Amino acid sequence: MKKYYHIIYLLSIFIFCNLIYSHDLWIEKNNAQFILKYGHIKPHNGENSPIKLSYKKENIKNVFCNFSKLQPPQFEEMLKLPECDLYWIEFTTFFWTKTMEGTKNLPPDKIKYTVILDSWESIETLKQIQKWKDDFKNPISNSLEIVPMENPLQKNKGDKLLIKVFYNKKEQKNIPISYYD
Repeated sequence: MKKYYHIIYLLSIFIFCNLIYSHDLWIEKNNAQFILKYGHIKPHNGENSPIKLSYKKENIKNVFCNFSKLQPPQFEEMLKLPECDLYWIEFTTFFWTKTMEGTKNLPPDKIKYTVILDSWESIETLKQIQKWKDDFKNPISNSLEIVPMENPLQKNKGDKLLIKVFYNKKEQKNIPISYYD
C-alpha cells in the first residue's frame, strides 16, 4: 500500500499545480509547422485568449512523436515539431520551494537563511492526439501518464472517457482521479 501513496501524492501535486497556476501546454499548427505553446489557453480576467508565456529549452524534458523520442527537439524561439498522430511532451518549471517568506522558483539547496516548509519539482505533461491508433492504448513514457483506453476523438463534450494511469509503464490501480470541465 505504501507504493500507492507515492503515486497518489504525485498525481495530487500534478492536479493541484494545474489548478493553482492554470498554465497550459498546447500545440498549434502554423502553416505546415506544429508549435508547442505555453500559457493560458482560456482567458483569465482581462486577457484575450490565448496568452503565450515564454519558456526555455531547459523546460522541455522529453518529447515523443507517436512512440519515437525526439532528440534533441528542434528549438529556436518555440519548440517546432514534426507532424505526428500523437504528441507527448514532458515540461518542467523546475523546483519550487515554499518558505516563511513565500514561494520561490528555486530548489531547497539554493535557499539560504530561512525556514523551508516544502519543496517540489513542477512537472506538466501534454498528450495531444491528432489521429487515433489502437497502439495509443499503451503508455509512451516512464513518467506518470494517463492513457485513453478508447478513441477520445469519437467523444462529444461531456462524454465519459475510459482511461488508465501508468507509472514506469506499469498500470496503477485504485488511484482517485479528479477532472474539471
